[in-house]
Amino acid sequence: MNLFSGLTITGGVTISSPTGAVNGAVVGGPVTYVGSGVTVGTTNGSPFGSSVNSYQLASQPGSAPFNCLTIPGSSGFAFGTGSFTIEWFQYETDGQPYPRVFWYTSSAGASYPTWGVDLEGTFYFWNASAISLGNAGTTASTWVHYAVVRNGASALAAYRNGVSIGTGTDSTNYTDTTSTLYIGSKSNGGAQSEQFSGSITNIRICKGVAVYTGAFTKPTSALQATQSANPYGGSNTSAITSGQCVLLLEP
Repeated sequence: MNLFSGLTITGGVTISSPTGAVNGAVVGGPVTYVGSGVTVGTTNGSPFGSSVNSYQLASQPGSAPFNCLTIPGSSGFAFGTGSFTIEWFQYETDGQPYPRVFWYTSSAGASYPTWGVDLEGTFYFWNASAISLGNAGTTASTWVHYAVVRNGASALAAYRNGVSIGTGTDSTNYTDTTSTLYIGSKSNGGAQSEQFSGSITNIRICKGVAVYTGAFTKPTSALQATQSANPYGGSNTSAITSGQCVLLLEP
């Protein structure tokens, strides 16, 4: 099933066709590359093998435009009051102290996004404030799988390589359908120290399902838009049914 919906290049990469830049799927696109330091490849290796590429975000400049990916808002990013899951694999290269991995907002450099993820030693999930979910662990020069999950109306949890980082409470009603999702940047604003440099792949956002409900077996292959429960063995991984995956990037 081809879920690819479009790709726009504004800097950093030249390709002959959109499908030449990905070996997976995009749900909810199109994707725009911002800045001149975004490429696709396996510079830092791969979490799965040489056949699976990643987005490469070069060392960030001192001021905007920063290197990032952007995706227009959609109803899929308005989680409402129910469950959601945001997950990805990353390989950070420069160890910036406050890197924003995701920032869904309408304002450049906004302090408070609609929602966002920030790894500054502590795993923070942002909305109108920064919700601390525990120690994010070592993030530089290694491939790490991260996930943040809301199970039901308020139970928030973060995971690193399938192991719980910590939990928190978030009862926000997310209704924003029109902001921009920034990947690797604090909405293309803020300080250099707030941007992400390195590789990122297999970004999956699901609405209406807590994909992980406890310690789980880390994915060992490219993620899919639908899956059965516990596809890699173990436990605590829910099935994803048609329509629940609102974004899947597998460059």
